[in-house]
Amino acid sequence: ETEGLRSLAVQAQKVLTRCIAAVCILMPLYIFTSLVRMFWEHGTGIILELWKPLLACLILSFLILAGYLTYICRKLKVKAAVLIPKLVPDFLISLSTSSSSASFAKSMEINETKLGIDPAYSRTAVPIGSILFAGSFSLLYVLAGAFLAKHYGLQVSVAWWIILWIACSLFAMATPPVPGGMISCLSILILQMGIPQEGLALGATLALLMDFIVTSCRVPILHSEMLLQAKRLELLDLEMLRKKA
Repeated sequence: ETEGLRSLAVQAQKVLTRCIAAVCILMPLYIFTSLVRMFWEHGTGIILELWKPLLACLILSFLILAGYLTYICRKLKVKAAVLIPKLVPDFLISLSTSSSSASFAKSMEINETKLGIDPAYSRTAVPIGSILFAGSFSLLYVLAGAFLAKHYGLQVSVAWWIILWIACSLFAMATPPVPGGMISCLSILILQMGIPQEGLALGATLALLMDFIVTSCRVPILHSEMLLQAKRLELLDLEMLRKKA
């Protein structure tokens, strides 16, 4: 009697996927209007205050991404010139929208048609991984917290840094995979770490800008992690992975 339930689950998954794809069509417009509103309220001069954490976020995120891709190429014996072009479309979508949800449909397409990951595994791993595999968001919260603490002259101790890392690791998994989803978690972080509440506007602006960098690197890293797990579970077509697109 499980066949009927299985068919219902598959159909429900297809409906959900198409709904998400439809919403993602409007996502770039939402991002654009949010940025215009931010610059209208605070002016473009606010960018000058944020260049240091933004630069640190950019360097660290791309170092992590480069480390993952290098390891994947060696572990699975695939050429970087073959692997990287397959990941570029997903990278560009997440870079332009700062949303892993916007690249949801494209992620599954790349997994199944270019990377050789079994569809049954990909359709489970992508939604779960988008939430739980969020190490790069920990980096975002740590940099935002450290910048705000320095900006307001907050005296910090070793214990403060330890609590910050623990809190950021938890908030990274709790962050909704949508543009601006980190602001709710950031407000709680500011309250817990003793940062003045007026820092939320500046912190939200910084987090919104870092979100583009972090999300664009997070999506290819998630692909890399799924490749490793699919190989371990024998759900990876290595011939397709090593074939040039």
